[in-house]
Amino acid sequence: MSFNDDEQLLAPPDSGPKPTPIIQGRAQVVSKNKSTVPLEETKLRVLLEITGGDSSNDRPGLDLVAVLDVSGSMAGEKLAKVKTAMLFVIKKLSPIDRLSVVTFAEDARRLCPLRQITEDSQKFLENLVNGLNADGATNITAGLQTGLKIINDRNLSGGRSVGIMLMSDGEQNRGGDAAQVPVGKVPVHTFGFGVNHDPRVR
Repeated sequence: MSFNDDEQLLAPPDSGPKPTPIIQGRAQVVSKNKSTVPLEETKLRVLLEITGGDSSNDRPGLDLVAVLDVSGSMAGEKLAKVKTAMLFVIKKLSPIDRLSVVTFAEDARRLCPLRQITEDSQKFLENLVNGLNADGATNITAGLQTGLKIINDRNLSGGRSVGIMLMSDGEQNRGGDAAQVPVGKVPVHTFGFGVNHDPRVR
């Protein structure tokens, strides 16, 4: 099966001319005025919000494949934490990025192709993640192989960075040695869940 149906990048609706951003970020001050104040020196509370600059203009777009363990050992709190982590990732990606979601238990399944991050796709991806259930054995090898194939089969790849994000408790009991999957130059970032998670991918 070929995974060359990655979504092509469309310009976001607000992609017209924009004011030059402050490279170091921006600061916003919110103060509350009082109609009457004492004549002596008075302290007022002021809210200062500092936001980092938008780095999406300075970096290449990211094609990220999330490879998620949904085997039986992930049931309960572990899967809940995976969902929380994924919802955070989805919110942090920008319109120049694309995300694909792969789940694995005894086998691996690609739940969606690489999707450009838009308001609509964010809702779709959030619903996808919230609907995950845990059951079955653990085949990390199959999950990594599927994630790697999604990246290697892309139609749009020029000038883009890539990555695989593996979330698991590491308790593999199906498939071969996951550490032997030939990922080449594709970075694989592993995140362990559970007090007794195995930090080694094998």
